[in-house]
Amino acid sequence: MISVIGAGPAGSYLSSLLDDEVKIFDYKENIGKPIQCTGVLTNRFQDYIKEKKFVDNKIYNIELNSKNESHIISLKKPEFIINRYKYDNFLLQKAIDKGAKFYPKHQFRDFRENMIYFSNGEKVKTDILIGADGPLSKVNRISNIQNKKHWVAKQIKVKYKTELDTYKVYFNIPDFFSWIVPEDENTARIGCASSSNINQHFDNFMRKLNVKKENILEYQGALIPQYNPMQKYQKGNVYLIGDAASLIKNISGGGLLPAIKSSHALANSLNKNKDYKKELSKILLKSLNLNYLTRKVLNKFNEKDYDKLIKLLKEYKLDKLDRDNLRYTDLIKPKIGLLSLKALIRNI
Repeated sequence: MISVIGAGPAGSYLSSLLDDEVKIFDYKENIGKPIQCTGVLTNRFQDYIKEKKFVDNKIYNIELNSKNESHIISLKKPEFIINRYKYDNFLLQKAIDKGAKFYPKHQFRDFRENMIYFSNGEKVKTDILIGADGPLSKVNRISNIQNKKHWVAKQIKVKYKTELDTYKVYFNIPDFFSWIVPEDENTARIGCASSSNINQHFDNFMRKLNVKKENILEYQGALIPQYNPMQKYQKGNVYLIGDAASLIKNISGGGLLPAIKSSHALANSLNKNKDYKKELSKILLKSLNLNYLTRKVLNKFNEKDYDKLIKLLKEYKLDKLDRDNLRYTDLIKPKIGLLSLKALIRNI
């Protein structure tokens, strides 16, 4: 028997792929709330999930903004802005339809000698334990698999008019960025993330955009785990997937597609008795490693560097970008490489 802690996208989607008896446990009663995500799904998710009833909008462009420069990059394939409540519950129902049993209001407390202990006093015997319980995974803490670092994200859903087909990024934070994600013609998801001073960064961005408090519909927040190539994903019969495993694109903070891919890797491992890390390497880790290295370089950039970077992107006419299939050749052009080298040397 396999027990999955967490009924978010990773846990539910994995449960729909497993051949064994599966039980899903979550401390929540209402899955998918509160919202803790920008809800951007890159195009590749269609290779795994055909249903699109949870899609709110499609994105065809990414606009990059520095202090003095701006550039729009067209996407090779459209990306999707999803309704996380509908998405999470669609995947949970998919798992239930496959035969998984769902137990809400079960707060994971401990795991010893193949026995799971919950805060409500219940306990369950299991053969395999899977942590799909998010950035602050208690399964990870109890099992001592990873040492995690996080960005803190703060976001609002607000009445705000912006181009419906464009995801806007602002390089105005030292170790991450701010964003405007259009939900519909009159509503946007606006926020930022950083490893420090998030309230200050958020307030500065709201002033820059002249966001009125009376137009704010909802406040949202989350932790974004930082991917590290040296981290582990398993200890004995305990496994981690998705955010709990820190499987995140460090350039963008995106974790929805890595959650899907890590679910496939673990399902293939458990169903066919294969090595989980090797399965992850086949379909996911190469792209996350590129994201990791790129973020390391970007974190050395100052405002002038970002101005120069966007000018160079205009010069190279970087267009038709496929964020699901990033290659070193997409990012490392001679002048961009020199700019990156100067930034690195300056920070030694």
